[in-house]
Amino acid sequence: MPTFPSREKFISDVGRGIINPVRLEIPLDNFNPAAAFAALRTGEYSFLLESGRVSDKTGRYSYIATSPYMVFKAKGHDVELVRGGRRAFLLREPLEKLRELMGNYRVARVPGLPPFTGGCIGFFSYDLVHNFEKLPGTALDDLKIPDAYFIFIDSLAVYDHIDKKLWLIANPGAADRQLGYILPEGTEWEAAYDRASARINEMRAALEGMTDPVRSSHPSGGIKAEPLIPKEAYEEMVRRAKEYIAAGDIFQANLSQRLSADIPGIDPWDIYLLLREVNPSPFAFTWISRT
Repeated sequence: MPTFPSREKFISDVGRGIINPVRLEIPLDNFNPAAAFAALRTGEYSFLLESGRVSDKTGRYSYIATSPYMVFKAKGHDVELVRGGRRAFLLREPLEKLRELMGNYRVARVPGLPPFTGGCIGFFSYDLVHNFEKLPGTALDDLKIPDAYFIFIDSLAVYDHIDKKLWLIANPGAADRQLGYILPEGTEWEAAYDRASARINEMRAALEGMTDPVRSSHPSGGIKAEPLIPKEAYEEMVRRAKEYIAAGDIFQANLSQRLSADIPGIDPWDIYLLLREVNPSPFAFTWISRT
């Protein structure tokens, strides 16, 4: 199966300022996103976006990627960029720096391709609000979770559950941004295209041997989840929220509760497989990090 566009067409388009994603389309009636994730999962970071509810508007696509070329972390105005063994630390507004990094590589939108064909994926935490508003910081920061955490990917597998086809997509030259400072003018596009095609072939070879994932055996009992907030204190929070609503001070409150448990020797992927089985979610996201 040939990849598109051809090498000659890609180089011609680059000369006109158009960077097209390289892709391979594979008709496929049956596709198990979890099996594909298990087959492709390598490196320090991998992610799977999927849905337990498939429709033409929500849950149409499953996205899988691994081995990002750059990692973006931010805490307050401290930004950290990681690429391989290189690290850069900046004092910047996280959203401004993230927008700058994304602007360094602009891939063309190709009709018929999935809406997401590469770039960055991750999360903004609730605490990022402190970058925009002066609010009291009373919560104990015991987990040290970044305010923003994104990985930059240049290749991914995407399955269309409606049209029954698998896309293997790679973006030539994206990883050549180094830590975000190399602009497209310095890219050797012929070599970048060849690397993208090779990456597509690697993904195809990995997926050819995929099998349905099997959860590792683990103890079914003896795991006790401990709440951070005692039951009585949490119920009091609920009562106070209801009083605020009745008084018209608020119309909604999201009261969270952290439960933690010590589960030694268990792969986080096995936990996700169990949750996926007993409680399929319309919007599911697993992100495995080994750092």
